[in-house]
Amino acid sequence: MTFEKVPSEREIEIYFSKGIFFAEEKRHKEALEIYQEADRRLKNLLYLKDTTIRSRISFNLAKSLTNLEQYEKSINTCHFAIKECLQNDDFYLLGDLNYQIGFNYELQKECQKAIIFTMQGSPFIQIVTEKIKNLKSQILS
Repeated sequence: MTFEKVPSEREIEIYFSKGIFFAEEKRHKEALEIYQEADRRLKNLLYLKDTTIRSRISFNLAKSLTNLEQYEKSINTCHFAIKECLQNDDFYLLGDLNYQIGFNYELQKECQKAIIFTMQGSPFIQIVTEKIKNLKSQILS
């Protein structure tokens, strides 16, 4: 998709959805490119009706970076998105973003840091609880 003018929020969202399809097909490089372009285009908009679009793009961007083993970039993207969420009182993906940071640390075998980035009340709490048990046993081993 080419943008000849400043795209609307809806056009960016449709374009962003294309990245989700690529990610589902494990075509992570293509998904990443779409998320990055959607993020660039989103920055040109002065006003957002749906404040969750920025965090959704950032979260999917972070997941693609993780899948491409670019863990530090993924972590930085999550931190940026968390700041945006807090500034906009948008807590929609806050738990997911924190989980993603911990997951990146786990993949890097940084068990202590992985434990720090788990949140009570996250929709992933059962998964997180099991991972904490496993990470603690790895630390003690």
